[in-house]
Amino acid sequence: MKRARKWIVAGVIGLAAIVVTVRLTHRPSLEADALDILEATESGNGGALFGYLHAYEITALDLDPIKVKRVLDEIVRPRLALLKKVGPRETEIIGRGSQGIASQSYVDPQGRRFDLIASPFATPEGGRTLLSQSILSAWIIEFIVLEGRAFNRETKADAILRGLAQDRQKLEAIGIRGQVDLPPYTAFESWDAVAEKMNGRITRRVN
Repeated sequence: MKRARKWIVAGVIGLAAIVVTVRLTHRPSLEADALDILEATESGNGGALFGYLHAYEITALDLDPIKVKRVLDEIVRPRLALLKKVGPRETEIIGRGSQGIASQSYVDPQGRRFDLIASPFATPEGGRTLLSQSILSAWIIEFIVLEGRAFNRETKADAILRGLAQDRQKLEAIGIRGQVDLPPYTAFESWDAVAEKMNGRITRRVN
């Protein structure tokens, strides 16, 4: 009986060691992925960012590393250049280990803060993110942060509409004809569908 108990205890300890090992090896991986994505976004490394994009988005938007680099260089990084980087990068794991976060703080000339965030979610293939979120960040910088507006559902919708008005022709010239929403609601939406949805949010708010 004592021997049986020893085996049970040993088994429990062994299982606990496996769980701890998995957690310890899993956590830095998603954090490292998030840091890689953040670095690629800031530096304009389209090939590196492409390697972390969700397969559905790659297919839906017909993406390749060259298109990703053009989006970073023509849409995202010009907005980041309007801000000043402050402080170190920070990382964390959220969602019980399902998502990694890496963030870099910026401030505008008036001292208003914006956090550029890379937040890959765990998949069987590793951490994955969306190029569509980088485009959204660019519009938030220009049409919310730099205008000193509060971030909420309505100002986000307005920023998307104004971003589309300004950048749609450029995006379509690159070959980007819509966006993909975040999992678990992953779905392609054409720019017309995006504009209609955002206008609906603003109209409901006004009424």
